Amino acid sequence: MKAKSIVLNAFLRGVTLISKFAIMLLLAKEFEVVEFGTLSLSIAFITLFAYLIGFEIHTHTLSEISRISEENTSLRFSKGLLKVAIIGVLLGPLVFFVSTLSGLSESLSFLVAITSISEALCAQLNWYLTYQNRQILASVVLFFRSTAWGVAIFIASFSFGINMSTKVALQFWFLSSTLVFALAFISSMKPKIDDVVKWFCWSGLSKSIKYAFPLLISILASRALFSVDKIVIESLINIEQLAVYSLFVTLGYATMSLIDSTITVFNYKKILTVVSNHNENSFRLYRGLIVTSLLTATIVSLVGSMVMIYIVRYFDDGVYSSSISVLSFVVLPFVFFSTSSISNHFLFGLGLRKQHLIINLLGVGSFVSITYLCSLIKSVDLEDVCITLLFVSICQLIFRSVTIYRKLNKVDDKTFIGA
Repeated sequence: MKAKSIVLNAFLRGVTLISKFAIMLLLAKEFEVVEFGTLSLSIAFITLFAYLIGFEIHTHTLSEISRISEENTSLRFSKGLLKVAIIGVLLGPLVFFVSTLSGLSESLSFLVAITSISEALCAQLNWYLTYQNRQILASVVLFFRSTAWGVAIFIASFSFGINMSTKVALQFWFLSSTLVFALAFISSMKPKIDDVVKWFCWSGLSKSIKYAFPLLISILASRALFSVDKIVIESLINIEQLAVYSLFVTLGYATMSLIDSTITVFNYKKILTVVSNHNENSFRLYRGLIVTSLLTATIVSLVGSMVMIYIVRYFDDGVYSSSISVLSFVVLPFVFFSTSSISNHFLFGLGLRKQHLIINLLGVGSFVSITYLCSLIKSVDLEDVCITLLFVSICQLIFRSVTIYRKLNKVDDKTFIGA
């Protein structure tokens, strides 16, 4: 049964990733290069702000659920959704201000803000489905969240003559995300709205924020790199190269998501069990999962790169096809980044949140500082940015592995290789 679930879940994630890639490729083909770069920058902001608004509220919700009866699970998650919504309303003006300051128009900044809120709510709901061991339904929800807006914009364009633009794309994204959330909420959550409001209290929101804040900083630090990279490229190079990077990096994101949805998700309980015992098998499990992830990510990246080269050269004869030589530089760092979810689960399970935060902050800081220092010496190009990302990804994997090894083995006389 587990094998069938893994295969089906991997299939759904694979379909989602292929659909997302196809949509991004078609948008890159239909949009002007500068417009596609603007869309990519907007997506980067939404991704980052959705994590901020989500505030890792689900971590506090899960800790509460572990101490209550099963029948109250739905109510607790519903309260968590309400907390996320309130945080979204409070932080919405900040999201709008930062987006506007970055150069986006006011209308785009508003769409970034409301879409970030919608995505944060959907993420909270996905955690509920995952907790309920409904990974398949969670993957279905993710599929419609990720692809419905892209399909809708092409239907609207070809059927009704609507001009494609970043604004239209974000409008469809917000509408599809909100609709999917509403349908999934109605079909999966039991409590009535009146019950949620009745049992909600501001002190509970404050408690959740205090509980989740340290973890939020850690998660933001780990995820910020995948938004900061685009901001740095737009700042130091140009919007056209950002468009190129944003198209090619979809393969890297696909690789990370595939590893997370298969190897990580279906070994999560085993990871928690093993690290809680701290026995001789703990690091052996970690090492095995890391090696499996690296091998799988390498194969996926190689196959995906060959397919992408063919598709890009077939569909495009402009800036994307002329920049195809940089594809390997863009994808390679994500082979190592794909192991981060496994490392993070081990670090959290071992109570090493402080070390997790430091490693991620050093990663973001190193990437930004090295890239900007290089810009003072020479004209930075896309390859320079990707090589810096590769350096950061390898260093983070090494630091995480050494930290986990030292904790599990309490720095005894065992060798690292023979642990």
